[in-house]
Amino acid sequence: MNYMKYRFYLTALLLGVNTFYAEAQDQVNVIRCETVKYMNEVQSKDPQFLINQAELERQTEEYVKSHNSNKSTNPSSSQRVKRIIPIVFHVFHNGGPENISKQRILEQVEILNRDFQRLNADTNETNPLYKSIAADCDIEFRLAKLDPNGNCTDGIVRVKTDLTYNADDNIKALSRWPNNKYFNVWVVETISTTQVGGVVLGRSQFPGGSNTTDGVLLKATVTGNTTTFSNYGRTLTHEIGHSLNLRHIWGDATCGNDFVADTPPHNGANSGCPNNKVSTCVTGNVIEMTENYMDYTNGVCQNMFSEGQKTRMEAVWNSTTNGRNNLYSPSNLVATGTNDGYVAAACVPIADFNRKQELCSGTTVPFNDGSFNADAIAWEWTFEGGNPSTSTLQNPSVNYSTAGKFDVKLKVTSAGGVDSILKTDYIRVFESISTKVPPFTLDMEDAAFFDINTVNAGSNNKNWERVTNAGFGSSSSLAIKYFGISDGQINDIILPTINFKGTTSPKLTFNYAYARRTTLSNDNLTLGFSRNCGVSFSNLFNKSGSVLATTANSTSSFVPTTDAQWTTVEVPLDAYTNEDNAFIRFRATNDGPGSNIYIDNIVFSVTTGIDNFLANNLNLSIAPNPFESTTNINFYLVQEAKVQISLLDLLGREVKTLDASLMNSGNHSVELNTNNEINSGVYLLKLRVNGIEKFEKVIIK
Repeated sequence: MNYMKYRFYLTALLLGVNTFYAEAQDQVNVIRCETVKYMNEVQSKDPQFLINQAELERQTEEYVKSHNSNKSTNPSSSQRVKRIIPIVFHVFHNGGPENISKQRILEQVEILNRDFQRLNADTNETNPLYKSIAADCDIEFRLAKLDPNGNCTDGIVRVKTDLTYNADDNIKALSRWPNNKYFNVWVVETISTTQVGGVVLGRSQFPGGSNTTDGVLLKATVTGNTTTFSNYGRTLTHEIGHSLNLRHIWGDATCGNDFVADTPPHNGANSGCPNNKVSTCVTGNVIEMTENYMDYTNGVCQNMFSEGQKTRMEAVWNSTTNGRNNLYSPSNLVATGTNDGYVAAACVPIADFNRKQELCSGTTVPFNDGSFNADAIAWEWTFEGGNPSTSTLQNPSVNYSTAGKFDVKLKVTSAGGVDSILKTDYIRVFESISTKVPPFTLDMEDAAFFDINTVNAGSNNKNWERVTNAGFGSSSSLAIKYFGISDGQINDIILPTINFKGTTSPKLTFNYAYARRTTLSNDNLTLGFSRNCGVSFSNLFNKSGSVLATTANSTSSFVPTTDAQWTTVEVPLDAYTNEDNAFIRFRATNDGPGSNIYIDNIVFSVTTGIDNFLANNLNLSIAPNPFESTTNINFYLVQEAKVQISLLDLLGREVKTLDASLMNSGNHSVELNTNNEINSGVYLLKLRVNGIEKFEKVIIK
């Protein structure tokens, strides 16, 4: 097959002309590949990339000419060389399903090797027109067995970070192995995009870009043999094609140029599984190569690279660009433990575990072993404050009955050794019914009170902190310092749970200050409330960027110096008057050139007095009722109160006083015994709390 293609003009590259068009999307706004859009952004910022690409294209054109010439004059001269490529997967997660299993990664490597060696079972489905040029690319990927320091590894690195959401190039700095020794794949929950509602499956870097970002950014749900977005593991095959200098088969334009002679011209990107689609780019009945990995067809329909694409990839393997020619060198295979005959030692595991850290007392929660680098054979857990307090199961469940902060420790053993990890104050257990009632104030003046009553939640190098150089009407406040940050990190500060049950017109007021760094700063602040112990939150306040700003932009690290730079927010909480354990969370999200956000004077207030609040939250019960001689009166005090308990007849006359004392907060049970001194009949139990009275009917048999 030999179709006329447009020549690749170095002038266009050197002048920065954008020859790539926007990616196609399917009906659910899935962006199968954002490599071209990404590389257009790179070339606008990095002139060296254009120079490197132009030189690589010159070398590629010479290599292709030489290869084709040798092949035509001496068909037997071509020697097959299988290139073994060390590969490493960096899994960035936040403790959720994006922390994919080792099995999924092994599946993905197997798919790559089948695709690049044409060993896939569906090769029989290649269009007969193209079977003669369907290529075994002679590439085998092997998970690294030695890390850059010569230590034992299984080729998988796991890093817990919020940056897994809306991930961009900055996440690669958290874990990156030398790109001239390993092919880096970064697995994340979501990949950043400017397209509203877009879901990016993968993004690669063409050779010639920065060594620090060289590799593939891959969405977790399309890693391995998954049916998600009809992927079947072919997203990574496609993206590695880009890393080896392959263009989309339609040339990223209507009837564009992919710089490969034996691929037919395509009208554009294809989706689904079209059969014998005719190209309108040329005259005659020319069928598009829709089964090619560099199209956008469903993964289940893809099954080939062409010989011309293989030759183009070989040109990259023979180039020093990004150190591609060193990846498969014998010395590098030895250094990475991927050479033939290498017997890997048993690795020492790296202990880790994950779970949601905030819960309510009385809750049973599962713990998930997240250890990696070796297959563990034994587990020893220690749960401070939990039941059970120890476990040898891999993934145990633990009940926490008491409020507080508790440590968790895990020790794991593999054939190669032992590792352990202790996470201090890892579990925060809140009361199932909060003893904190409005009015309640968190004004940041008392450092110890702040530490006891707040929980910082953030998996990065920034956290909310109490500062003493700024405040509204004071010198202290709560701050998240995003100045100099632009990586999209998310930080939560969880406040004490509050009991609003029985209140009238509760509300939350707070002060905050924020100055954008530039007009591109779009940092966000939300206030969320949860009715289900923090499982989900509803935002009652949500502002970003210029709407969030309370004062003029500040190009330096913003610190409010006057009260005029603050604003006051009042949030009605009438919808929460039946809640006895409301979770409250402030969440800050960095977006663009970050700037600092400050919060002060968090006040929960109600119209009703505290005594009415106490009486409305007694949870009073009498059991058994009716009874013959003895029953128990059970009730709950939100806080210390004067309590009087009396038995009255139906005319309101006191029959018996059971208790009259100052009682502490918590659950109480008082026995009522008739002692055969009270006749059978109907009576009223009066419970008086700080002067507020409650009545319940009592029947004595």
